[in-house]
Amino acid sequence: QVLGAVKSEFGKFAGILEKAERQISTVGKSLGEASRKTRTIERRLRGVETLAGEQSQALLNDGSDDTGTSSEDDSTDEQA
Repeated sequence: QVLGAVKSEFGKFAGILEKAERQISTVGKSLGEASRKTRTIERRLRGVETLAGEQSQALLNDGSDDTGTSSEDDSTDEQA
């Protein structure tokens, strides 16, 4: 009986391993696609001039700090 129970559980374990393998394969494909897209973007940006840090920050500043919250959100929290 013990061996029968072990055999049953081992079958379930094999199924879980197969599922994990499929998921890992899917993740690998997604990473590959992201890498290809990154290379495509890098190729297209080769001829673009890089701005100085201050210039790029000023141009891209959306009013949020590094945590992703805007300074406006912080001030309304303080007033409450």
